[in-house]
Amino acid sequence: MKKLHALLVAINNYHPASGVSNLDGCVNDLMAMKKFLKDNFNDLKPSIKTLVDKQATRLGVINAFESHLIKKAKPGDSVLFYYAGHGSFAATSKAFQQFDPKATDESMVCYDSRLPGNYDLADKEIAVL
Repeated sequence: MKKLHALLVAINNYHPASGVSNLDGCVNDLMAMKKFLKDNFNDLKPSIKTLVDKQATRLGVINAFESHLIKKAKPGDSVLFYYAGHGSFAATSKAFQQFDPKATDESMVCYDSRLPGNYDLADKEIAVL
């Protein structure tokens, strides 16, 4: 039987030491998406995992992506990754410039992305996942 595996991530409140401004509405958007999936895709028995605020660290998102979407999905299943929060962009590394004519990474700003030693989750990393 086909299933829907969804990972929904929303960050209203970023780590206080990150310097990232907080947002309003991201968690509400996540809840609306969750309801939408349950109301409209109930036949696919949605398996929905959510990460909110402090749970949405860079490592937390990567681990949930691997455990909930990659490892659980079977052939014929559908997967959905949803993110509500700050986004950003930066110059891509030389290793990826041949694949990106704009030489730019688009990224998700995770709860702890801007703390010393941490960084955003880049579009190219998500593609590899």
